[in-house]
Amino acid sequence: MLGRKQAQEVTKPAPAKAPQKGSKTSPSTSKEFSRTPVSISIEEHAYYLWEKEGKPEGRDLEIWLRAEKEFISIIIKE
Repeated sequence: MLGRKQAQEVTKPAPAKAPQKGSKTSPSTSKEFSRTPVSISIEEHAYYLWEKEGKPEGRDLEIWLRAEKEFISIIIKE
């Protein structure tokens, strides 16, 4: 499981890119996903669960949601 120390060790995410000149997409509607320390930690935990279960195909959403749930429960307990 992820502990508080691991969550703090996650590096700072890269700044979001500004839209290019002439682009009609504003940053809020951009398809780019901003990687935050929390999302990176959830991603790492989901990857751990996926590997632990033998790298099953087609269960990525299920495993991601379980990783989110476990991560949130850890944060709430602390």
